[in-house]
Amino acid sequence: MPEKIDFNTSLTWDSPLINNELLAETMADIFQIEVEQWAQREISNGADAADIEKATRALLQGGHEINLAGLDLTSLPNVILPSGVLRLDLSGNPQLATIPVRFLSQSPDALIVSDVS
Repeated sequence: MPEKIDFNTSLTWDSPLINNELLAETMADIFQIEVEQWAQREISNGADAADIEKATRALLQGGHEINLAGLDLTSLPNVILPSGVLRLDLSGNPQLATIPVRFLSQSPDALIVSDVS
C-alpha cells in the first residue's frame, strides 16, 4: 500500500514561495506566445499579414483601449486579455462572428464596439 502523502495547503499568494512578479511575468510570456501562435495560424490560413501584425501589436500593447477596427479578422486568439481593458473596438471585421469566452474574463465591463448587421 502506498504511503500517505501530506500536502501543504498553507501556501497562499502572499507566501514567500510564490513570487508574484515571476508569476505576472510568466503570465505575460504565455499571453504573448498564445497571441503569436494565433497570428501564425491566421497568416497560414490566408489572412492578410499586415492586418494580423497590427492586431498582434494592439493585443500585446494592451492598455485601456484595444483597437482592432477594420482589420478584417475572422477570429480572435483564445487568450485572457490583461485586466483593465475598458474598450474593445471590433468594428469593420464583418467575418468575425464570435469572441472567445476567456477573452474578456478579466474585464467583464469593457465596452465592445462592433458592427451589428
